[in-house]
Amino acid sequence: TLPLSPLLKPTIFPLFFVAVMLSSWYGGLGSGLLATGLAAVAIDYFFIPAPGVLADVDALARLALFVLAALLTSVVASGWKQANQALQESELRFRSVAQSASDAVIVADSLGNIVVWNITAQKMFGYQEAEVLGKPVTLLMPVRYRDAHSKGLERLRTTGESRLIGKTVELHGLRKDGQEFPVELSVAAWYSERGAFYGGIIRDITRRRQADEAIRNAHAELETRVRERTAELSAANAQLTQEIHAHRRDK
Repeated sequence: TLPLSPLLKPTIFPLFFVAVMLSSWYGGLGSGLLATGLAAVAIDYFFIPAPGVLADVDALARLALFVLAALLTSVVASGWKQANQALQESELRFRSVAQSASDAVIVADSLGNIVVWNITAQKMFGYQEAEVLGKPVTLLMPVRYRDAHSKGLERLRTTGESRLIGKTVELHGLRKDGQEFPVELSVAAWYSERGAFYGGIIRDITRRRQADEAIRNAHAELETRVRERTAELSAANAQLTQEIHAHRRDK
């Protein structure tokens, strides 16, 4: 209201903008329009010359300018309110889905610092949310991965290219106690007015690796037994053949 105050004399006029803005912010466009109408009536009653008195053209012009600015204020303020509510609802839905996910959901900002941390991530890595928010995501990586991650993040910021986004890869995570464990990682990126964000969905595949190892061991053991049994059958067959030949010679 400061740039308009010289035009909206007396200086009480800018106070009406506060009422219009608060009404449209908390009550929506309808409340803002109502506040604009009431303010215009009050201004006309208290600050515009009464009928029969020489018309104050400047006062009428100031009133028209006030109404125009107040209408614009109502539209903009109510629009900001709706956009802010939509953003909050969207964030609440995302957090609700993230917290109920059976996989770890971790979101980092453009600097690689953690901004979202769900319950599964807490159980998987052993860190409470307060311990990791604002911390670099490299905290969750074995040392051998960190240099490649930093270079990849820098490449993504400068060129927009990434070797991981949109793919699912198998790597290793690092728990709070220093234990490494195999994970399956899927990475996505998106951009908003607050900057770039990178989300990772992480699955602990320790049991899968153990099951695969058990299958491989069982297969290897089966092959060994088959080879041993084949060798035994071959030896028995050779011995039987020798006995048959010896029997024929004796006849």
